[in-house]
Amino acid sequence: MTTISPGYHGEDVAVTDAPGINEQPDGQFTYRVGDIIISASSEEELQEILNFLALKNNKPVEELKVRDITLTLDYDQFNYKRNLGEDGITHTFTLTAEGQGLVQNYNDTAFFGDEIPFFPSGSATYLNSGFNTEATGSAMSAQLGGLMGAAQYIYNANYPAESDQLGPIQDSDLDPNTLTLLESMFGSNTEFNQGHLNTLKMMGLLQGDASQAPGTWTPNENGSTVVEAFANNTLPLIPSMGLLTMTQTLMNTASEVSGYFTATGYAPNYGSEQVEKDAKAILEGMAEVPDETLPPGLVPDEETRKMLNFLFGLPADNTHFTTNQLNTAISMGLVSYNPAENTIAMTANGGIYLADKNEAAAAAEAEAAEAAEVAKRDAFKANIVTLSDPKAVDMMDYLEWRYENSAAVKDNDRYGTQGMWLLSELSETDPLWDQMGIPPENRAAIIEAAKAALSSENRSMLLEICGDDQIFEKNDMATWLNSN
Repeated sequence: MTTISPGYHGEDVAVTDAPGINEQPDGQFTYRVGDIIISASSEEELQEILNFLALKNNKPVEELKVRDITLTLDYDQFNYKRNLGEDGITHTFTLTAEGQGLVQNYNDTAFFGDEIPFFPSGSATYLNSGFNTEATGSAMSAQLGGLMGAAQYIYNANYPAESDQLGPIQDSDLDPNTLTLLESMFGSNTEFNQGHLNTLKMMGLLQGDASQAPGTWTPNENGSTVVEAFANNTLPLIPSMGLLTMTQTLMNTASEVSGYFTATGYAPNYGSEQVEKDAKAILEGMAEVPDETLPPGLVPDEETRKMLNFLFGLPADNTHFTTNQLNTAISMGLVSYNPAENTIAMTANGGIYLADKNEAAAAAEAEAAEAAEVAKRDAFKANIVTLSDPKAVDMMDYLEWRYENSAAVKDNDRYGTQGMWLLSELSETDPLWDQMGIPPENRAAIIEAAKAALSSENRSMLLEICGDDQIFEKNDMATWLNSN
């Protein structure tokens, strides 16, 4: 059990502390909250005290404040010592026998199992938002989806592995309303255990005594409200705590998106821009939940994947989506979710949006291809302007003659692409440049123009000038430029 230290005002004890639970030189384990240091004889006992204080104050352990401790424990339930440390005076709290009994009784009666469950740090969204019982329509659907997400998040944090799970419960042993609440929160195919009951009690939805059988646990007023809300829910969403931050206004906006469409297209004055604007606002209204993942096996098909990438401005090859993104699309009526089959499917409105985006993308792609072709042709023309200079033409004619070593191909106003190849490989310091009267500052540009003109991507345009025989008449380049 927790060490009892009588203590009194004025006794000075040195204490070392760091974030989290620390073992002290005297064998005690401590946890610091402000200027209060909670002390126990074992790490397990200390964790029980911290979980007790956290649940009593409806928050994760790391968010406990001094006020939470002093208001939860009566003066006769703890002793404390004053400590002098490097950062000033602190007070070490140790539980009295009465305080220990309070925690032990809470452990024995409030929850099943040997350990008091806890709120994980990531559950702050639920603890700060709560459940809005006044929400209506799709906003209530969001609240229910958020509540499911919170329950599953808290359960998985407390009982992450099969070995951590508590005693199994037969459905037939449960109160019917309790079973309905459990199935609504965790899914009808779940094999329930006492940890599920603990979780819903932590969330203030169930009432029961852990010293009694699970069948005696029943929904309280809040739990009954939730059961009724699930019975009237018409918009299944993927469980996610982030849905709890969705406002009535944003969910109303999501519901109105269906009015942007007709049976065959968009309604007047609406289009993809408005759909995407609303999607952005709705997505930003959902809190991000740490380490939240989609239900295993929930993967959109190819067409739905394309639509979602358009909707959220993601790369075309993206295959990863967050729960918040899918819930945004579901709430807008672009995608439907089937919890029983764990599938999502694009709706008719989603199909209209995708077809419009595909058409726009195809048009943009064609426009980009046309612009690229124009740019390519303009760049080729610039190279031909450089190569059509009379001195460059003479250069290619001479190089081909020198290569062939035949007077028959010299000064006949005709030369082949061989001359252009030789020019592209010529050194800028070759004496022939001076012989042809081409200054050093022009040589690199002529060489690069020859290389570019001969490239495979420009071959079809080059053949427009020289023909399939790849022979240039002396004025072919100038003639082609005049007509292009």
